[in-house]
Amino acid sequence: MVTWRLATLAIAVTTVGAGTVAVQEREEDNELDRFMEQVLARRDDNRIARRQYVFDELERFTVTGYDGEVYSSFTLEFVWYRR
Repeated sequence: MVTWRLATLAIAVTTVGAGTVAVQEREEDNELDRFMEQVLARRDDNRIARRQYVFDELERFTVTGYDGEVYSSFTLEFVWYRR
């Protein structure tokens, strides 16, 4: 009789502990879901803000030998803007 009660108590404790972990995982998921809702709510505002910027890009490439002699090089400059 005592063994049966101990087994029942052990199962009950294990079940309660597993339920707590599941609740914590759901709360973490809800935190991520809340964050993504905020991101999606501000998506249009961010899109409008990006349209106001002009992006400049400079790309340089140089091939040099062991003695420091430059064999080939080029520089590219890009300006990105919305028409």
